[in-house]
Amino acid sequence: MDPSVAAYDLTPLLRLALLGVVIALGPLAWIWLRHRGAAPAARLRALTWLTLFLTFDLVLFGAFTRLTDSGLGCPDWPGCYGHASPLGARDHIAAAQASLPTGPVTHGKAWVEMVHRYLAT
Repeated sequence: MDPSVAAYDLTPLLRLALLGVVIALGPLAWIWLRHRGAAPAARLRALTWLTLFLTFDLVLFGAFTRLTDSGLGCPDWPGCYGHASPLGARDHIAAAQASLPTGPVTHGKAWVEMVHRYLAT
């Protein structure tokens, strides 16, 4: 193996992680801006409500993932066939779908599964 060629390209995963951090900081910034002059108890209450809402949202999306039978949309973890998203695994998903047309791997199910993973992260 050529040492100048990386064994795995982490650039898409790092971009995705950065996007996740930016999205996650949005609600926290909103809570901070809205309650910046409030007492610590009020800020804690607001953060608790935000956490409760996001946890409930994640549980509902997990149920949606389960009920649509998308749990094996991308069979490996944390990526999808070694890629950060189903876009990079397009050929692998198509091959899995061609070998077992009624199986659990389709492009739509892969996206549902990966969005659930991104939200959970």
